[in-house]
Amino acid sequence: VLLRLAAHDPSEVEKIERLIALSQATPVPARQPGPVPARQLGTRLNPRPIRLRVSEILHSLDHMRRSEAYRHVSSVVAQLRQLLCDASDLVGAGDGRNGLLVLEAITGEYVAGWTGLDDSDGFAGGFFGELGEAWLEAAVAIEDLTSRERGYWAATLAGWQAELDDYGLVGVFD
Repeated sequence: VLLRLAAHDPSEVEKIERLIALSQATPVPARQPGPVPARQLGTRLNPRPIRLRVSEILHSLDHMRRSEAYRHVSSVVAQLRQLLCDASDLVGAGDGRNGLLVLEAITGEYVAGWTGLDDSDGFAGGFFGELGEAWLEAAVAIEDLTSRERGYWAATLAGWQAELDDYGLVGVFD
């Protein structure tokens, strides 16, 4: 059924691949110190498939000449934007902690690999603004983060921001 759908509508291929990556995010028990309130019970996504997908997207232009790859950077960003929507959907559905894990996977891989893209048009650098907004929305939506969790996320974002400062992308994760 999926093959027929993809054959009739090639735009569905990306959606199918994204859903497969999320379905392969194997649940592992959440590690929380002390008792866990009932609303936090559940499974924690394994972000590894998402990291791999982001890396795959970032390296999808590697086989092209630089002059050809330049024209496709916007499509790379569009694919990453779809993954970002998945994180926002999790947060909006009340699964904020898994949304943060997806955001962390996307952001970590993107910060590590975005400089391999030709950013002459500003698409690659501009995506950081969308990432920053997604982090802000998630932080506001998750009201019950512990002080330990807030500290972890603040330190993680500060580390990424320090890397981006070197490229003039100041204040993205502030």
